[in-house]
Amino acid sequence: MRTYSEIFLAGLGLLVFFSTLAVRDTIHIDMTTFGYLTALLRITAFFTLLFFSLTVLILGRGLVCRRLYLTGLFMIPALIPNALHILSFVFFPSFITPNTRDKVAYLFSLSHLFLLTALYIGFLLGRRWKTSTTRVVFLFSTFLSSLFSALVVLYYPWLPPMWLEGEGFPWYREVFQVALAGASLLLWRSIGSEGFLRLSLLYLSLGFLLSSTAVRFTDLTLVVCSGFLLVSYLFLVWSLLVVGLRHRAHLVVQLSGKILSVLSYLKPEVKDHVVYMKLEEAFAKGLVREVWVYDKRDNQLKIHAYAYEPSSPPSQWEKFYTEKSWKGFHVELYRGRYWVISLLAGKLENPIERLHVLNVENLIVSYGLYTLELHKELSKMKLLLETSQYVAEAYNNIETFSRQVLNKIDQILHLDGSLFFMYNKNSDTTDKLTFSSGFLGKLGDLPVSGYVSRVLEKDSSYGVEEGFIYAKGEYGHLVVGVLAFRKGGVFDSDQLMFLRTVFHQLFHVVRLMKAIEDLQKAQLSVKFLSQYDPLTALLNRVSFEKELQKATKHDIFSIILIDIDNLKVINDTYGFSAGDLLLNGMASVLRRSVRRWDTVGRVGGDEFAILLPNTPKKVAKIVAERIRKEIEAWGWEPQPGVVARVSVSMVILTYPEDADKPEEMIHIGELAMGKLKREGKGGIWVLGEEERERLYVFYRMERILMQALEKDAVIPYLQPIVELKDMKVLGYEVLMRLEVDGQILTAGQFVEVAEKLGVMPQLDVLLIEKVLEGYHTLEGEPLLFINLELRNATPKFTELLTSLCEKYRVPTHRVVLEITEREAVGNMISVVEFVNSLRSKGFSFAIDDFGSGYSSFYYLKFIPVDYIKIDGEFVKSAVVSPVDRIFVEAVVNMAKRLGIKTLAEFVENEEILRVMSQLGVDYGQGFYLGKPTPLTGFSQKETHQQGD
Repeated sequence: MRTYSEIFLAGLGLLVFFSTLAVRDTIHIDMTTFGYLTALLRITAFFTLLFFSLTVLILGRGLVCRRLYLTGLFMIPALIPNALHILSFVFFPSFITPNTRDKVAYLFSLSHLFLLTALYIGFLLGRRWKTSTTRVVFLFSTFLSSLFSALVVLYYPWLPPMWLEGEGFPWYREVFQVALAGASLLLWRSIGSEGFLRLSLLYLSLGFLLSSTAVRFTDLTLVVCSGFLLVSYLFLVWSLLVVGLRHRAHLVVQLSGKILSVLSYLKPEVKDHVVYMKLEEAFAKGLVREVWVYDKRDNQLKIHAYAYEPSSPPSQWEKFYTEKSWKGFHVELYRGRYWVISLLAGKLENPIERLHVLNVENLIVSYGLYTLELHKELSKMKLLLETSQYVAEAYNNIETFSRQVLNKIDQILHLDGSLFFMYNKNSDTTDKLTFSSGFLGKLGDLPVSGYVSRVLEKDSSYGVEEGFIYAKGEYGHLVVGVLAFRKGGVFDSDQLMFLRTVFHQLFHVVRLMKAIEDLQKAQLSVKFLSQYDPLTALLNRVSFEKELQKATKHDIFSIILIDIDNLKVINDTYGFSAGDLLLNGMASVLRRSVRRWDTVGRVGGDEFAILLPNTPKKVAKIVAERIRKEIEAWGWEPQPGVVARVSVSMVILTYPEDADKPEEMIHIGELAMGKLKREGKGGIWVLGEEERERLYVFYRMERILMQALEKDAVIPYLQPIVELKDMKVLGYEVLMRLEVDGQILTAGQFVEVAEKLGVMPQLDVLLIEKVLEGYHTLEGEPLLFINLELRNATPKFTELLTSLCEKYRVPTHRVVLEITEREAVGNMISVVEFVNSLRSKGFSFAIDDFGSGYSSFYYLKFIPVDYIKIDGEFVKSAVVSPVDRIFVEAVVNMAKRLGIKTLAEFVENEEILRVMSQLGVDYGQGFYLGKPTPLTGFSQKETHQQGD
């Protein structure tokens, strides 16, 4: 499509052409004016051509299209005769030879001939020449131009004249000019739609035609011809600099801007591992209309960029490998790996346009490959993130989870199939073998075991083999691995690293799932063990107690506790295996002896229990009698051929008659069983009201003691010990109390049960720590008399007591440990060692309840003590009994001679105090001298005194 400016300029040229023809006979130019105008125009034209040629050569092929470059290059032969023409015509009339009209005309015509030659070579002939051909032709053309120019300068007189006096220009000159005009018009039709180049050729042909019509030497047509030639050269320069460079560069910048703008917000679509890029107007109106990028290694399409709708790639595109070109397409190999095929909007002769196409292709390839890599990385990350989802969907099933991961790996790496294996080194077997969905369809005939064996033999944990890649890891006795197959395919390091990364995730999850799987199996075992006895498969104690809780929905129920008599003797006699057989046999007998709604459990080592719902005590006793008879009739064989009679003891309890809470029934029953077995084995005991009450009290006290230990409910009480001479307080005896549910229990209420349960030493330790902690709240530095449980007479207790005194900064010489005479008798040697050990650390000792035993005076010889506490029975009776009075007096006299202080207990009135003073007792203790007070009471009293 022609622009208005081109049409205008073409019309203007034709107008000047015809106007010149119309007025040439009326306008006559004198010789001087003619010479001046002609010289000015031709010199300007010469330098215009020179500028064009030099500019083209300086810019070079990198910026100038091949046509203009060849035109500028071959313009040099045209400049040689033109330069000689200018020199001879203007500057040096006698240049080498005298200047004549023929000499100037021949040089001028020769320059036009080579000018058209340059145009024909540039626009038609030289576009497909090789560089070597172009060089040879250029040198030859330059040689001919120089030769012909020299011949004209030297031998023009021998050439046919170009001007005949009286006749004008000869016919052959006119024919030559018309031929030049015709050649220009033929070239004008051949160069296509490039406006300013066509204008240049049009003006050139008009100039030649005007020159052929000249009739006078100073004809106006010759001046206008020179003007047309100048304008033609100017259009040629304009075509180079403005159209060929500036306009095309501006267009390229606009197109590049559009492409970059589109890429800035483009959201490429990745489908089947191909990146699709919809560039819309950037391609629809650009130099590149569509781009396909293929991977040279596998001939797979990787990137497809298009305007609005994608089209199919050119057929037989593989031939680009050899031809590397195709009509309407541009082909380039990027990075030695990717073939880029671009559908072009037209021919690319301008280097800037070709550079633009290369830039566009590079952008498409870089952006597309980046998108592919990003998609791969995102796919990898997605796969890693989806692993947790697969775990949830697999419900801790390793096969399901691994198959989901394998399918994803196949999709990302374009695999024919993959497999997962778990090999057990201990058993030399493959525990698990899972295939991806595509494996069996494409690789069903593959020798899987051979491939797995090859991988197991590899030292490396990952690698590339022929046709597959692998990754493996070890977990204990298990080897876990993944094999990825592709027939005839090539694997790169990125794909191997991806498989390795995914496998690590898979491996850790499989380890976890395997651990969970093993844990679930263990949990089933633990659940069974937590609910059932592993030996007899009966309910264990915890589960049986839960059944008791459920049984409370009935108004009444009974339980039968069954204890095997003499099980220890059986174990010692026949061995523990025989004892286990006995327990198993007993369980079988009980199962077949009860009703189907009854529940049997093993609640202890040799104890069984039967829950009888809706069963009163009388019926329960009948059931117990029947079961006992079946047990006695059971012929148990501890050894082959040896039949032994089994005896059991039974206790029957009924809810709610015998217990307020169902969980208390077994414990109360065990207390009753202990009493029954102490009185005689082999019976059935039904609790009576009195015995039930006693056992229940014992049980409640046991619970109280356990709670006291758990809640640290021990409270120290202090009873003053007074010096009888001046009634000053020497110290305090530390007494133990327990606070339970807001009530204070004295030692007489719980000591017996605590000693039977063996918790008295723990209670003593709690008491000692509390009283030492509060020692500094007492006024002065009183002595602390602390009752000592001889079960604590150990080196460990010695170390503990010493460390507590250091911790609370209590001097050891202010602590007196009381030992009862009855306890000391049975452990004389260990007690003496224990006492000496503590005395060496500064502690003092006292014998409590002195006189209540049978050998009181004898044992004073062996136990080094500092105080004797005379038993309260002697002290109280000394007022009325001469014998007790004599005993107290004897103890006092003996103690004084041994250097031991005496202390009278149970000083409950003034008369006892008077008698003890008369007998010479050193210290007294009793309600008359001071009642027991909690240690916190002393600290509060001290606080009040400080406040006062």
